[in-house]
Amino acid sequence: MKSKTKVVVIGGGAVGVSMLYHLAKKGWSDVVLVERKELTSGSTWHAAGLLPLFNMSYSVGQLHKYAVNFYKTLEKETGKNVGFSVVSNIRLASTKDRMDEYHQYAGVAQTIGVDYKFLTPDQVKEIWPLCNTSDLIGAIQHPEDGYIQPADLTQALATGARNRGAEIYRNTTVVGIKQTKSGWVVETDKGSIECEHVVSCTGNFARQTGKMVGLEIPVIPVEHQYIVTEPHPKSLYTVTALHPVSQANQYASFTSCTVAVLGKLMVLDTELVTCFCQTDCIFTCASAETFMAVLYTAESKPC
Repeated sequence: MKSKTKVVVIGGGAVGVSMLYHLAKKGWSDVVLVERKELTSGSTWHAAGLLPLFNMSYSVGQLHKYAVNFYKTLEKETGKNVGFSVVSNIRLASTKDRMDEYHQYAGVAQTIGVDYKFLTPDQVKEIWPLCNTSDLIGAIQHPEDGYIQPADLTQALATGARNRGAEIYRNTTVVGIKQTKSGWVVETDKGSIECEHVVSCTGNFARQTGKMVGLEIPVIPVEHQYIVTEPHPKSLYTVTALHPVSQANQYASFTSCTVAVLGKLMVLDTELVTCFCQTDCIFTCASAETFMAVLYTAESKPC
Protein backbone atom coordinates (compact mmCIF):
# COMPACT_ATOMS: atom_id res chain seq x y z
CA MET A 1 0.00 0.00 0.00
CA LYS A 2 1.25 3.48 -0.86
CA SER A 3 2.19 5.79 1.98
CA LYS A 4 1.76 8.95 -0.12
CA THR A 5 -0.49 9.85 -3.05
CA LYS A 6 -2.32 12.77 -4.60
CA VAL A 7 -5.90 11.64 -3.92
CA VAL A 8 -7.48 9.09 -1.61
CA VAL A 9 -11.00 8.02 -2.55
CA ILE A 10 -12.87 6.37 0.32
CA GLY A 11 -15.56 3.87 -0.67
CA GLY A 12 -15.59 1.10 -3.26
CA GLY A 13 -19.11 1.28 -4.61
CA ALA A 14 -20.13 2.47 -8.06
CA VAL A 15 -19.69 6.11 -7.05
CA GLY A 16 -16.23 5.74 -5.52
CA VAL A 17 -14.83 3.57 -8.30
CA SER A 18 -16.28 5.93 -10.92
CA MET A 19 -14.58 8.83 -9.14
CA LEU A 20 -11.27 6.96 -9.24
CA TYR A 21 -11.75 6.11 -12.93
CA HIS A 22 -12.56 9.66 -13.99
CA LEU A 23 -9.67 11.18 -12.02
CA ALA A 24 -7.30 8.74 -13.75
CA LYS A 25 -8.93 9.44 -17.10
CA LYS A 26 -8.31 13.16 -16.62
CA GLY A 27 -4.61 12.46 -16.09
CA TRP A 28 -4.26 12.02 -12.33
CA SER A 29 -2.82 8.50 -12.19
CA ASP A 30 -1.38 8.89 -8.68
CA VAL A 31 -4.70 8.14 -7.01
CA VAL A 32 -5.87 5.32 -4.74
CA LEU A 33 -9.17 3.96 -3.48
CA VAL A 34 -9.72 2.43 -0.05
CA GLU A 35 -12.62 0.02 0.54
CA ARG A 36 -13.39 -1.53 3.93
CA LYS A 37 -14.59 -4.82 2.40
CA GLU A 38 -14.99 -5.85 -1.24
CA LEU A 39 -15.99 -3.60 -4.12
CA THR A 40 -19.79 -3.14 -4.35
CA SER A 41 -20.33 -4.66 -0.88
CA GLY A 42 -22.32 -1.62 0.29
CA SER A 43 -25.53 -0.56 -1.44
CA THR A 44 -24.22 -1.03 -4.99
CA TRP A 45 -24.63 -4.80 -5.11
CA HIS A 46 -28.41 -4.65 -4.63
CA ALA A 47 -29.04 -1.49 -6.69
CA ALA A 48 -31.63 -1.87 -9.44
CA GLY A 49 -29.36 -0.34 -12.08
CA LEU A 50 -32.15 1.50 -13.89
CA LEU A 51 -31.12 4.14 -16.42
CA PRO A 52 -34.16 6.41 -17.00
CA LEU A 53 -33.43 9.41 -19.22
CA PHE A 54 -36.55 11.24 -18.02
CA ASN A 55 -35.61 14.35 -16.05
CA MET A 56 -37.21 17.78 -15.94
CA SER A 57 -33.85 19.54 -15.43
CA TYR A 58 -31.79 20.58 -18.44
CA SER A 59 -28.46 20.21 -16.61
CA VAL A 60 -29.28 16.90 -14.91
CA GLY A 61 -30.69 15.63 -18.18
CA GLN A 62 -27.32 16.29 -19.80
CA LEU A 63 -25.61 14.32 -17.03
CA HIS A 64 -27.96 11.38 -17.56
CA LYS A 65 -27.38 11.50 -21.30
CA TYR A 66 -23.61 11.40 -20.74
CA ALA A 67 -23.92 8.36 -18.45
CA VAL A 68 -25.91 6.31 -20.96
CA ASN A 69 -23.52 7.12 -23.79
CA PHE A 70 -20.47 6.45 -21.60
CA TYR A 71 -21.70 3.04 -20.42
CA LYS A 72 -22.15 1.96 -24.02
CA THR A 73 -18.41 2.46 -24.65
CA LEU A 74 -17.01 1.07 -21.40
CA GLU A 75 -17.03 -2.60 -22.45
CA LYS A 76 -14.98 -1.86 -25.57
CA GLU A 77 -12.45 0.08 -23.51
CA THR A 78 -12.04 -2.40 -20.64
CA GLY A 79 -13.08 -5.74 -22.11
CA LYS A 80 -15.58 -6.14 -19.26
CA ASN A 81 -19.26 -6.75 -19.93
CA VAL A 82 -21.25 -4.15 -17.97
CA GLY A 83 -24.60 -5.88 -18.52
CA PHE A 84 -26.18 -2.90 -20.32
CA SER A 85 -29.58 -3.83 -21.78
CA VAL A 86 -31.41 -1.23 -23.87
CA VAL A 87 -35.07 -2.19 -23.37
CA SER A 88 -36.73 1.27 -23.50
CA ASN A 89 -38.89 2.85 -20.82
CA ILE A 90 -42.59 3.77 -20.80
CA ARG A 91 -44.11 6.31 -18.41
CA LEU A 92 -47.89 6.11 -18.17
CA ALA A 93 -50.34 8.99 -17.82
CA SER A 94 -53.83 8.46 -16.45
CA THR A 95 -54.55 12.19 -15.94
CA LYS A 96 -54.30 15.25 -18.17
CA ASP A 97 -51.95 16.92 -15.69
CA ARG A 98 -49.51 14.02 -15.96
CA MET A 99 -49.63 14.14 -19.75
CA ASP A 100 -49.04 17.90 -19.62
CA GLU A 101 -45.91 17.20 -17.55
CA TYR A 102 -44.64 14.83 -20.23
CA HIS A 103 -45.21 17.45 -22.92
CA GLN A 104 -43.30 19.98 -20.84
CA TYR A 105 -40.47 17.47 -20.44
CA ALA A 106 -40.45 16.86 -24.19
CA GLY A 107 -39.10 20.37 -24.66
CA VAL A 108 -36.15 19.58 -22.38
CA ALA A 109 -35.52 16.27 -24.15
CA GLN A 110 -35.59 17.88 -27.58
CA THR A 111 -33.18 20.61 -26.46
CA ILE A 112 -30.54 18.17 -25.15
CA GLY A 113 -31.01 15.61 -27.92
CA VAL A 114 -32.74 12.78 -26.06
CA ASP A 115 -34.98 10.61 -28.21
CA TYR A 116 -38.61 10.19 -27.09
CA LYS A 117 -42.05 9.53 -28.51
CA PHE A 118 -45.63 9.77 -27.28
CA LEU A 119 -47.82 6.68 -27.25
CA THR A 120 -51.56 6.11 -27.35
CA PRO A 121 -53.11 3.53 -24.99
CA ASP A 122 -53.38 1.09 -27.90
CA GLN A 123 -49.69 1.50 -28.68
CA VAL A 124 -48.83 0.89 -25.02
CA LYS A 125 -50.87 -2.32 -25.11
CA GLU A 126 -49.09 -3.45 -28.25
CA ILE A 127 -45.66 -2.92 -26.67
CA TRP A 128 -46.60 -4.24 -23.23
CA PRO A 129 -49.54 -6.70 -23.46
CA LEU A 130 -49.78 -7.15 -19.68
CA CYS A 131 -50.56 -3.48 -19.09
CA ASN A 132 -54.11 -2.45 -18.11
CA THR A 133 -54.74 0.52 -20.40
CA SER A 134 -58.44 1.10 -19.62
CA ASP A 135 -57.84 4.33 -17.68
CA LEU A 136 -54.84 5.65 -19.61
CA ILE A 137 -54.71 8.91 -21.55
CA GLY A 138 -51.35 8.11 -23.11
CA ALA A 139 -47.66 7.62 -22.33
CA ILE A 140 -44.16 8.74 -23.20
CA GLN A 141 -41.41 6.32 -24.24
CA HIS A 142 -37.62 6.56 -24.27
CA PRO A 143 -36.32 4.02 -26.81
CA GLU A 144 -32.73 4.35 -25.49
CA ASP A 145 -33.57 3.68 -21.83
CA GLY A 146 -32.51 0.47 -20.17
CA TYR A 147 -30.76 -1.02 -17.19
CA ILE A 148 -27.26 -2.07 -16.25
CA GLN A 149 -25.69 -4.57 -13.84
CA PRO A 150 -24.22 -2.38 -11.04
CA ALA A 151 -21.60 -4.89 -9.86
CA ASP A 152 -20.38 -5.55 -13.41
CA LEU A 153 -20.28 -1.81 -14.11
CA THR A 154 -18.18 -1.20 -11.00
CA GLN A 155 -15.70 -3.93 -11.93
CA ALA A 156 -15.35 -2.48 -15.43
CA LEU A 157 -14.69 0.99 -13.98
CA ALA A 158 -12.12 -0.56 -11.62
CA THR A 159 -10.35 -2.18 -14.57
CA GLY A 160 -10.32 1.11 -16.45
CA ALA A 161 -8.91 2.94 -13.42
CA ARG A 162 -6.18 0.35 -12.83
CA ASN A 163 -5.24 0.44 -16.51
CA ARG A 164 -4.54 4.15 -16.04
CA GLY A 165 -2.33 3.65 -12.99
CA ALA A 166 -4.81 3.98 -10.13
CA GLU A 167 -4.64 1.52 -7.23
CA ILE A 168 -7.43 -0.09 -5.19
CA TYR A 169 -6.98 -1.39 -1.63
CA ARG A 170 -9.78 -3.77 -0.62
CA ASN A 171 -10.45 -5.01 2.93
CA THR A 172 -8.88 -1.81 4.26
CA THR A 173 -10.89 0.20 6.78
CA VAL A 174 -10.48 3.94 7.27
CA VAL A 175 -10.33 4.70 10.98
CA GLY A 176 -9.47 8.39 10.92
CA ILE A 177 -8.68 11.47 8.81
CA LYS A 178 -6.24 14.10 10.06
CA GLN A 179 -5.27 17.47 8.67
CA THR A 180 -1.62 18.44 8.13
CA LYS A 181 0.08 21.62 6.93
CA SER A 182 0.36 20.24 3.40
CA GLY A 183 -2.83 18.21 3.14
CA TRP A 184 -4.31 15.18 4.85
CA VAL A 185 -3.47 11.83 6.37
CA VAL A 186 -5.97 9.02 5.94
CA GLU A 187 -5.47 6.46 8.69
CA THR A 188 -6.44 2.86 7.96
CA ASP A 189 -6.15 -0.45 9.78
CA LYS A 190 -3.24 -1.26 7.46
CA GLY A 191 -1.30 1.97 7.74
CA SER A 192 -1.55 5.68 6.93
CA ILE A 193 -1.64 7.44 3.56
CA GLU A 194 -0.60 11.07 3.08
CA CYS A 195 -2.53 12.90 0.35
CA GLU A 196 -3.48 16.29 -1.03
CA HIS A 197 -7.19 15.52 -1.46
CA VAL A 198 -9.72 13.23 0.21
CA VAL A 199 -12.86 12.19 -1.65
CA SER A 200 -15.67 10.70 0.42
CA CYS A 201 -17.88 8.27 -1.51
CA THR A 202 -18.97 6.21 1.47
CA GLY A 203 -22.70 5.96 0.81
CA ASN A 204 -24.42 4.53 3.88
CA PHE A 205 -21.38 5.49 5.97
CA ALA A 206 -21.17 9.11 4.78
CA ARG A 207 -22.19 10.52 8.16
CA GLN A 208 -19.50 8.51 9.96
CA THR A 209 -16.87 9.65 7.46
CA GLY A 210 -17.97 13.26 7.87
CA LYS A 211 -17.73 13.08 11.66
CA MET A 212 -14.04 12.13 11.35
CA VAL A 213 -13.42 15.75 10.30
CA GLY A 214 -16.25 17.43 12.20
CA LEU A 215 -18.73 17.61 9.32
CA GLU A 216 -22.44 16.82 9.43
CA ILE A 217 -23.27 15.26 6.06
CA PRO A 218 -27.03 15.54 5.33
CA VAL A 219 -27.58 11.95 4.28
CA ILE A 220 -29.06 8.94 6.02
CA PRO A 221 -29.40 5.23 5.17
CA VAL A 222 -33.01 4.30 4.49
CA GLU A 223 -34.28 0.75 4.53
CA HIS A 224 -35.99 -0.33 1.33
CA GLN A 225 -37.24 -3.57 -0.16
CA TYR A 226 -36.19 -5.39 -3.28
CA ILE A 227 -37.75 -8.45 -4.87
CA VAL A 228 -35.90 -11.16 -6.76
CA THR A 229 -37.90 -12.54 -9.70
CA GLU A 230 -37.67 -15.20 -12.35
CA PRO A 231 -39.62 -15.87 -15.59
CA HIS A 232 -43.14 -17.18 -15.05
CA PRO A 233 -43.40 -20.69 -16.57
CA LYS A 234 -46.96 -20.11 -17.83
CA SER A 235 -46.38 -16.78 -19.58
CA LEU A 236 -48.47 -16.58 -22.77
CA TYR A 237 -46.79 -13.46 -24.10
CA THR A 238 -43.62 -12.81 -26.03
CA VAL A 239 -42.96 -10.31 -23.24
CA THR A 240 -41.86 -12.43 -20.28
CA ALA A 241 -44.05 -12.35 -17.19
CA LEU A 242 -42.22 -12.50 -13.86
CA HIS A 243 -43.14 -13.82 -10.46
CA PRO A 244 -41.32 -13.15 -7.15
CA VAL A 245 -39.15 -15.84 -5.60
CA SER A 246 -37.74 -13.92 -2.63
CA GLN A 247 -37.79 -10.56 -0.89
CA ALA A 248 -35.17 -8.80 1.23
CA ASN A 249 -34.57 -5.49 2.95
CA GLN A 250 -31.38 -3.49 2.43
CA TYR A 251 -30.17 0.08 2.93
CA ALA A 252 -29.45 2.90 0.52
CA SER A 253 -28.42 6.46 1.39
CA PHE A 254 -30.82 9.34 0.81
CA THR A 255 -30.50 13.09 1.11
CA SER A 256 -33.52 15.00 2.35
CA CYS A 257 -34.34 16.19 -1.17
CA THR A 258 -33.14 12.95 -2.88
CA VAL A 259 -30.53 14.80 -4.97
CA ALA A 260 -26.75 14.68 -4.74
CA VAL A 261 -24.56 16.40 -2.19
CA LEU A 262 -21.79 17.29 -4.58
CA GLY A 263 -18.87 19.68 -4.35
CA LYS A 264 -15.76 20.73 -2.49
CA LEU A 265 -16.25 21.32 1.22
CA MET A 266 -14.16 23.47 3.54
CA VAL A 267 -12.68 22.47 6.88
CA LEU A 268 -10.43 24.90 8.75
CA ASP A 269 -10.19 27.03 5.59
CA THR A 270 -8.77 24.10 3.66
CA GLU A 271 -10.30 22.09 0.84
CA LEU A 272 -11.12 18.64 2.13
CA VAL A 273 -13.82 16.39 0.89
CA THR A 274 -15.87 15.90 -2.21
CA CYS A 275 -19.01 14.24 -0.97
CA PHE A 276 -21.44 12.57 -3.30
CA CYS A 277 -24.50 10.93 -1.78
CA GLN A 278 -27.17 9.99 -4.25
CA THR A 279 -30.08 7.59 -4.27
CA ASP A 280 -29.79 7.20 -8.04
CA CYS A 281 -26.08 6.42 -7.85
CA ILE A 282 -25.82 4.01 -10.78
CA PHE A 283 -27.14 6.58 -13.20
CA THR A 284 -25.26 9.62 -11.99
CA CYS A 285 -22.00 8.09 -10.77
CA ALA A 286 -20.47 8.46 -14.23
CA SER A 287 -21.68 11.94 -15.08
CA ALA A 288 -21.31 13.57 -11.67
CA GLU A 289 -17.89 12.08 -11.05
CA THR A 290 -16.50 13.25 -14.36
CA PHE A 291 -17.70 16.72 -13.34
CA MET A 292 -15.86 16.40 -10.03
CA ALA A 293 -12.75 15.10 -11.78
CA VAL A 294 -12.75 18.21 -13.95
CA LEU A 295 -13.02 20.37 -10.82
CA TYR A 296 -10.03 18.67 -9.23
CA THR A 297 -7.73 18.32 -12.21
CA ALA A 298 -8.40 21.91 -13.28
CA GLU A 299 -7.31 23.01 -9.79
CA SER A 300 -10.55 24.98 -9.37
CA LYS A 301 -11.18 26.92 -6.21
CA PRO A 302 -13.56 25.32 -3.68
CA CYS A 303 -17.21 26.10 -4.19
